[in-house]
Amino acid sequence: MQITDQPQFIITLPLSHNALGYVAVDTLCRGTSSGGLRVAGDLDIDEVQTLAREMTLKFAFVGLPRGGAKSGIRLPVACDRETKHIILREFGERLDRIIGCGIYYPGMDMNCGPDDLRSVYAGAGITLGPITDTSFHTALTVETALMAIHAMDGGKRPLSIAVEGFGAVAAHLFRRLPPDIFLIKAVSNITGAICNPEGLDGRELVSLRALHGDDFIAYLVKNGAEFIEPKEQLLTSDVDILVPSARIHALNEGNAKAVCARYVVPVSNAPYAPGALNTLHSRGVVCLPGFGCNVGGVLGSTLEDLGLKREEIEGFIMESYYPVMILLLDVAKANHICPTDLAMKIALARLENRKTNDYPNRGGLLQRLSRRGLWPKEQLNREVVFSIKKGLISLVEELTNFKGSSQLRGDK
Repeated sequence: MQITDQPQFIITLPLSHNALGYVAVDTLCRGTSSGGLRVAGDLDIDEVQTLAREMTLKFAFVGLPRGGAKSGIRLPVACDRETKHIILREFGERLDRIIGCGIYYPGMDMNCGPDDLRSVYAGAGITLGPITDTSFHTALTVETALMAIHAMDGGKRPLSIAVEGFGAVAAHLFRRLPPDIFLIKAVSNITGAICNPEGLDGRELVSLRALHGDDFIAYLVKNGAEFIEPKEQLLTSDVDILVPSARIHALNEGNAKAVCARYVVPVSNAPYAPGALNTLHSRGVVCLPGFGCNVGGVLGSTLEDLGLKREEIEGFIMESYYPVMILLLDVAKANHICPTDLAMKIALARLENRKTNDYPNRGGLLQRLSRRGLWPKEQLNREVVFSIKKGLISLVEELTNFKGSSQLRGDK
């Protein structure tokens, strides 16, 4: 186990069956950090570190007092389910001290579902209860971003969409998007990409994926959908909105020059490779940040863990986060800057403020008192929900203060 200087540290773990594990803790807040576990055959530490930084920005942007981290496992190409769970459990065993004391809390991510996460925690000697479906909550804030764009665009016509990476979040999103407001023209997965200028039925896509798995692409091609070859050309589809939903750095300096979409609304973290944002912004493409669009995963799961029902969480996000997306777009447009750059500026300022203001951990104290029966759990939950809402209200205030600010003009 190799650890670099704290508070940021990196762990590299050789595992059995020629697997390799990584943990990157970008920041610690109150001694803890969290972020999902990504599993892929070609994963490397650079991707894990990039994602850990995105988690830091995500928490800082919405004011959640958590440190940003990420972990990953590079599996051998031929790895069955049983072997995968042996490796996951071993990963948890090797990290038992870090997970057990709360320095790092793993969560779900690409190719890591509830059962996979349970194996990791079981290896660390922890039995997990019910696991929140973070993909549903992620879809809520992505939908909120899309609705904000539709409103800012005039709201008079359906906006066409291309979605790169049909995963769990996209499935929730497709069930929710009103077809009279958004027209899904293209979609891809690991097997390929398809398009239909007349539009694809989102709910039908979800049903076909459930029936055929990743082969639903081939099924739709046989039934008249146009195959996109190579599948990476989906990123340059002639649509209003591009939705990157797969790996990091899907947009780079090369393909950014060919993007036809007017807006980018990422589901994925870190979708922009170095240089891509400048190229897209110079071409007039409005690029929202991944850490701003997909933050519903951490917001919604926190609220659900506090006992809020899904309909309450939907209402909370629409009431408290929709204004953030509207203002982010509005302020960026008024100052002729990229929305991602603006969100980054705010997140880094909030992160610096968190470092320089060593406020007492009231939330952690109340949680300890609640566990001992010395503080009503219902009151604790109300306080945490109020704290989250207060953080979003202050974010709206910060964006409002930036509106028309000369200090932003020319910033990148």
